[in-house]
This record gives sequence, structure tokens and C-alpha cells, in this order.
Amino acid sequence: MVAQRADVAEEPVLVQLAGGALPYTLRRSPRARRIRVVVDPARGAIVTVPGGRRLGAGEGRRLAATFVAEREAWIRGHLARQAERRARLVELGPLQTGSHIPLHGREHRLVFVPARTETRRSSVLRDAGSAELIVRLAERDDRSAAAVLRDHAFELHALFDEPPAPGA
Repeated sequence: MVAQRADVAEEPVLVQLAGGALPYTLRRSPRARRIRVVVDPARGAIVTVPGGRRLGAGEGRRLAATFVAEREAWIRGHLARQAERRARLVELGPLQTGSHIPLHGREHRLVFVPARTETRRSSVLRDAGSAELIVRLAERDDRSAAAVLRDHAFELHALFDEPPAPGA
């Protein structure tokens, strides 16, 4: 099955390597100038090769297979870390008052409270003394509680140049 998006063609590929079978998505893009691999948390490994007149489909498949074989350890390492993060998130269970999530290497207890009526955007306050994250959910905010927490983690990352919490 080949998925088409504008002038980009994608197809699923399963290659047999030293470490076993490794699935990836082969993407041929006429805008690509070189071959590259991205490991997406939702879609897995995506290998983009130049398409169109630059490289024929058969040559693109061969280049991608060689490229993936050379980078097998790196790709498998990223896929394993992402699977580990997903498993940790499942372990944490649903986001609700009393749930615990990691932030900056420390467990924080979540407390969800409604924001004032006129508030347009949800916010997160961190009570460092009690290790609580107080999430004020605004009725007018279309984001989910998970999206509010993810945005908060990325804002902290930008502010302190620290990585966001795993799985955020």
C-alpha cells in the first residue's frame, strides 16, 4: 500500500537485518536533496529519499535499505527509548487529581482545579514545597489536560534550556 500526499509517496517496508526485522516507512520526496531518517514516536522510523527525476524508485529502495542497515543500532535505540516512554506513561495511568508525573527528575502530584470563569487559557502552577502541579483548567481552552501539561513542559524547557519530562 502506497500513501500519496501531494508529490510525496510513502510505502511501508520491512527489512531483515542483523538484529532482526525492522519496519520503516520509505518516503520518496522530489524536494529531498539527500537521504535522512527520522524516528517519530507515533509512526516509527521514516526514511526519506530523493524522488522524482533525481532518483528512480528501485534505486531509492536500495539506498534506503543500505542507509537503514548502516544506522540499525541508532534506529533501534531510539525506537526502544520511545517504547520505554510509552510504557511509563501507561503505567502512570490516566491524568487525574492524585496522579503522579515526573518533572525535572522529581515526582509531582497532580491537582486539577477549575480556572476562574473569565480565564481563557489553562495554566499550570508548580508548588515546589509540596511537589504538586496545580493545573487550572479554563472552560474556554480547547486543549486537553495532557496538552496543557505538555505545553507547560515545553515552556519550562525553553525557559531553562532543560529537556521536558519524558513522554511529555
